[in-house]
Amino acid sequence: MKDPLSRVLLGCGDSNWYWRPLVGMRPKPEQRMSVGPVLMHAVSGFLATALPAGLGARMWLGRWSADAFLVPGALGFLAGMMGCLLVSLAWNRRAAECQRAMASGQSIPPATARTTTERFLLGPAVGLMVLAMAGSLVTLEENLRGDLALRAFEAGLRSKGAPLSVSDIVPPPVPDERNLALAPMFKPALDYKYEPSDASRSLPSDSHLVWLDTNGLARIREVMRIEDDKVPFASFDAGRRKARSKATGLKSEDPGRTENWTQGVRVDLGLWQAYYRSLTNWPKSEVEQTPGKDVLLALGRRDADLAELRAAMAERPECRFPLRYSDGFSMLLPQLSHLKRMSLMLRLRSVALLAEGRTDEALQDALLGFRLGDAIADEPILISSLVRVAIDALMLQPVWEGCQDHRWNEAQLVALQGSLRRRDYLAEIRRSLDGERVLSGMVYDSLCTREGRDWVRLFGDTNERGASEDQLQLFLWLAPRGWVRQNQVAHWRYLRALTEDLAAARCQADIQDWDSRLGEFIGRNSFFGVIAGTMAPAVGRASEKSYVAEANRRLALVALALERHRLAVGAYPASLDALVPRFLESVPSDPMNGAALKYATALDIGFHLYSVGLDHVDDGGVRAWGNARRMSRPREGGDLVWQ
Repeated sequence: MKDPLSRVLLGCGDSNWYWRPLVGMRPKPEQRMSVGPVLMHAVSGFLATALPAGLGARMWLGRWSADAFLVPGALGFLAGMMGCLLVSLAWNRRAAECQRAMASGQSIPPATARTTTERFLLGPAVGLMVLAMAGSLVTLEENLRGDLALRAFEAGLRSKGAPLSVSDIVPPPVPDERNLALAPMFKPALDYKYEPSDASRSLPSDSHLVWLDTNGLARIREVMRIEDDKVPFASFDAGRRKARSKATGLKSEDPGRTENWTQGVRVDLGLWQAYYRSLTNWPKSEVEQTPGKDVLLALGRRDADLAELRAAMAERPECRFPLRYSDGFSMLLPQLSHLKRMSLMLRLRSVALLAEGRTDEALQDALLGFRLGDAIADEPILISSLVRVAIDALMLQPVWEGCQDHRWNEAQLVALQGSLRRRDYLAEIRRSLDGERVLSGMVYDSLCTREGRDWVRLFGDTNERGASEDQLQLFLWLAPRGWVRQNQVAHWRYLRALTEDLAAARCQADIQDWDSRLGEFIGRNSFFGVIAGTMAPAVGRASEKSYVAEANRRLALVALALERHRLAVGAYPASLDALVPRFLESVPSDPMNGAALKYATALDIGFHLYSVGLDHVDDGGVRAWGNARRMSRPREGGDLVWQ
């Protein structure tokens, strides 16, 4: 055995440490090595890598992981088996030479001697080569398994007609002349481009944003703003309550108070009047007027903006914002904040107009606010769906206050009903979840490339599963591409399950808790859930918000029909069935439990109308949310109440 590789392998096989756990299986030099030592060394390699890797994952992720045992164990198993196979080949060649020497009467060759170079350079190089080959095989197998899993799931989605690419989720274009998003008021919001900071790089992070119409952008950021930049309304309100508390010696009233009809709270026009009169650069009368008049006078500085918005909506009945879906989750969505700010203006103005008895103008502002929500109704993006829900909730404030004060007439009530009938929040959230799935696929595609793995910063510094940004970055650099694909499949299964749950559910009570769904599809003890668990957890709660919005929409529809009945008959009906077919096409059910909405007449307030809420328990019309802090935890109990 004169070649260096054979001497290295035989030197390894002749060493005592090589046989230390298998002393009884060590053959004599003239005997062939059986398959037993090969398998035993493979098992030893498995244990030597699986146990430390599993313990390391327990310390790193804070939990035991089957993948942390099996995948490194597979690497150790292959490395041990391949290394021992090479040793056994060299051993058996020498055994054959020894047998031939013994047959011819010669002595058995002495143990193989290695040179210093072979011992300390070539030997480790052979070991690293074996480890690299084993790692390549494991990586190849994991990549193949991940790709096959993704292809199989995509085939299932394709058979169901579910969207798979960005082109499948982008809403159809509309003519420019009919597109509200291209009106002068809105166009600057998305008129931008990226200029690469380094021509050799192509990631968005290596580019800087250039706005093409900076003057228009500055204008849209200020258009229809209802607060002063230097003295925000929240600061004024907090300062007022603090001063009153100091003067009276009593604790500040209503901590966390919000002007929200869902809590039975009206917009405090007197407070807004005091706010505007405290500002030096906003219009105000010399003599204090009624709160509504002073608020409308202050908001009059935005009359030109409002007139431009009305004209644009009249000329351009459709809306498609030119979103850059190809940017995935990096796409800019500035239109959302602009639309919500405009809805806040229309909400306050509509309430003030109602207080002054100008109901026709109040109705126009309310309907205009609902149309702002319609402008993003077709965007298959989760945040767009949630902002639309928020805008519609804001615009229900004047609807509710007008019903409370019996301000609306028959024609106005019919117009409000027509606007609410056109909404389908549950269909929109399903479309948004499909869009979320497609856009997340673009992130996974990027993470499968070495350059794109820097995109881990998209996940933030921490996540709900405890892995930090550094841990995620390390995981992505060490993980095979197949692990990224397995995370993608787990994430997509979760999103698709939520979509199918929403489509099949008769009511919200039929839907499994989103936390249990998350644990079902994204394993908490698997490397196949590290990325998916970071990106997915916040998605499930969006369906709850959509059901709350749907319940509020149905409550509003019924309340408007009740008000129409009162105007026509002079009293509220004994049951909701009396509203059909004159005031309602049919009585909507409670979307929370599928039963009838709770309704009863009352002498003091006219009627009680409510939904049982997300806990599906009838609390007798006690509202679910006592303050803004509890609004983030609606499952604590309580009902969704109109009046």
